[in-house]
Amino acid sequence: MTKLAREKHQEILICGLGKSGVASARLALKQGYKCYLSDSSLQSLERKEIQQLIEEGAVFCSLPYTQAFENCVMSPGINPKSELYQAAKKASVNFMGELDFAAKFMPQTKFLAITGTNGKTTCTEMTQHTLKNLDYEAVACGNIGLPLAEVALRDNQPDFAVVEISSYQIDLLSSLKFDAAIILNVSEDHMDRYGTFDKYLDSKLMIRKFCHFLAVQQDVECAQADMVFSIGDEKADLMIGEELFQYRDQKIPLPKFSFYGKHNLENALGVLALLNSQKIDLQKSLLAMSDFTCSEHRLEDFATYQNVLYVNDSKSTNPASLMVALETFADKNKKIVLIAGGRDKNMDLSVVNPLISKYVKEVFSYGECKENLKALWHTLCLTNLCADFEGAVLEAISCAKEGDVVLLSPGCSSLDLFKSFEERGKKFKSLVQKVNE
Repeated sequence: MTKLAREKHQEILICGLGKSGVASARLALKQGYKCYLSDSSLQSLERKEIQQLIEEGAVFCSLPYTQAFENCVMSPGINPKSELYQAAKKASVNFMGELDFAAKFMPQTKFLAITGTNGKTTCTEMTQHTLKNLDYEAVACGNIGLPLAEVALRDNQPDFAVVEISSYQIDLLSSLKFDAAIILNVSEDHMDRYGTFDKYLDSKLMIRKFCHFLAVQQDVECAQADMVFSIGDEKADLMIGEELFQYRDQKIPLPKFSFYGKHNLENALGVLALLNSQKIDLQKSLLAMSDFTCSEHRLEDFATYQNVLYVNDSKSTNPASLMVALETFADKNKKIVLIAGGRDKNMDLSVVNPLISKYVKEVFSYGECKENLKALWHTLCLTNLCADFEGAVLEAISCAKEGDVVLLSPGCSSLDLFKSFEERGKKFKSLVQKVNE
């Protein structure tokens, strides 16, 4: 048992039993806490991992709580307006997120935070890749899918925890100070939770309070940033031009990158800002990141059949990411066959209209917001209402001609029809491959 648990934090409530909640409970039990579990659904009790926690000494408690708790670890997925969230906060002395709790048990690790609306996952993976190529032990974790508490459970701790952090997780920060953080970009998203863009932006900018160093992409207005990075603007602290990388007066020729697109150059700048803040050589960092390749579901050009390119961008869950995808294939000049739709999270998709008009040949819309997409885009290009996702994909394949790009870039959440964007992307790829067998 650690001194922390023994002397101060005997009891802890783990609220929300998803991935991060289960990992936090396991960590709490390992560290000697009296662990209480709570969730909005009693069906959680039927899960094997919850039964295992109870067998190890955890206690499940339902609303209303009949006692106070010294500590509470709250899941980022639980809405602050919910009864569960409000009751837990009222019953707890120290209220925190999983990141704060896990970091207490990783005293030798440096923490790097990556936030923004789009590109977080790719930038997190690129940072981990670069650090590993430089012989550091680095783990990509957080919103990317691996809870930090899971990393804290390991016997050997990494040199760096590269944490993808969402606005929901930032909202729960209380004491953790990241060694460095970056904000890649901020555009409209999660309006169903925040209500207005300004409130969403404020959430992102709160990371400034919880880091020793902050770098931001030039379009992000943050007067308290320590560094600004940009593509093409020599006034920025960090800049990538056509052939050169520039840091103040230092100019370095760019290596040949395995990745492509303006958005990935911005990701690369974010990585360099983080590593430079940790006194890691910039030229070595550039070379170490040069062989990085993007993960599945992120502008993944996975197949070509009859000279038609098929691109899986299922990670596109908001208008800004859809715009990035369209601009990536701008040279195709009205040869993009777009599959879009899903749950729109009360976002304004009309911001995509100029690019739809300029680059898209035909749209196949599906899901909860398909009627909205047709209303927005039917005067800009051919727009089809499809009965379901499979129908949209099959119709798009049938429509495509030689030289076209069939692009799945939904611009919306997958949760109306799928468990995740990964499931949506895999379904798209399997349908394309099945038709072309």
